[in-house]
Amino acid sequence: MKVLLLEPDGDFRRVVGNMLGKSGFKIVEVSSTEEAKNTFQQHIFDLALFSIPADLTDIISLLSQMRSHPAGATLPIVLMSDTWVESDPRMT
Repeated sequence: MKVLLLEPDGDFRRVVGNMLGKSGFKIVEVSSTEEAKNTFQQHIFDLALFSIPADLTDIISLLSQMRSHPAGATLPIVLMSDTWVESDPRMT
């Protein structure tokens, strides 16, 4: 399974990429939405795993562009966040 991994933080991207790679996934790592757009147009993916940025404008534009492309119309997309919410009682 080929996964497009978008994560701006290099250390976190490497950790996630290594974990998925050890599980048998072929990972293509990118660090920006612009890089993700270009990479998506050059490859066929089975899954997209994206970090949610503080500014959602770029990610919404990326998702819209991907969904309008035939290869992205049914592509599973998972959004992840590394934000810690201290006020959430589940996090204590």
